[in-house]
Amino acid sequence: MRVLTRGDLEKVLDIRTVIDAVERGLVEQARGTVSMPPRQIHSIDGVGTALVMSAYLGGMGVLALKVVSEFRGNRDRGIPSLQGGVLLLDAETGEVISLMDGATITALRTGAAGALAARALSVVDAQVVGILGTGVQARTQIQGVWVVRDLQLVKAYSPTKAHVRAFCEEVADQLEVDAMVADTPREVVAGSDIVITATNATEPVLPGSWLEEGMHATSIGAGPVQELDAEVYRRARVVVDWREGALEEARDLKAAIAEGAFHPDDIDAELGQLLAGMRQGRTAKDEITLFRSVGMALEDAVTAAVAYERAVEAGLGTDVPL
Repeated sequence: MRVLTRGDLEKVLDIRTVIDAVERGLVEQARGTVSMPPRQIHSIDGVGTALVMSAYLGGMGVLALKVVSEFRGNRDRGIPSLQGGVLLLDAETGEVISLMDGATITALRTGAAGALAARALSVVDAQVVGILGTGVQARTQIQGVWVVRDLQLVKAYSPTKAHVRAFCEEVADQLEVDAMVADTPREVVAGSDIVITATNATEPVLPGSWLEEGMHATSIGAGPVQELDAEVYRRARVVVDWREGALEEARDLKAAIAEGAFHPDDIDAELGQLLAGMRQGRTAKDEITLFRSVGMALEDAVTAAVAYERAVEAGLGTDVPL
């Protein structure tokens, strides 16, 4: 078994590579060749959440299992809030061939899915992105949009000013775009072509009344996260990553259904269907679109597979007998 650390993964993976891998996996999902059972979600005494999830992609011969957790108090301890590991198995023998850092895989594959949604659903000339949240997930979301759109300006908000200032400095330096600190969430949304919510909010931070014609929104997260109000679902054309998962795990989606503002049948498509050409992407310049992502094991699996392949080629990682 080859163990791949965060450092190893950072040497072999970049957002473009992961976008390509996730796209292949999502297309396979749309074609019905993915086995992916509902994941287990464990609430840890109100301080964190742990997930257990797995997937087999028959067309690609990829089999993987991930355990990942998010503990909100970790920042105060000086360690990342996102922790976990991915096991990659040989799809012919079941042998465990690799164990790798799950936090890096999770952040990159979530950013890749957001990028693919932006490519399919945002206006083609989108240049301004507003983002609520400045953690690891926010960083890969911005990196992904930068790949698929001619990004010129990023507006960011966090209630912790030191975090948002550091975020904007990093984005401006790495991507060579303008990045500004917004004083309020409303300022982030106003005039943006793409709006991304990447927070741990348990109450809505993006009201549907703020959405403007032609705007695309992406919301990530499951479990207790509830970033959107029911009006967002009422106004937007809704695309999800995984219909079953979204209906089970997207708390704000479930709330909109309970309020009568949305019906499960109102979900227009899964992202993989758009990428496979089974459903249309953006249909009009003034259309308001929403990509509601809860994350999927298949995204972890394909990202882990390409990481392992590249690590073997580069001679990275540590072989450990079981």
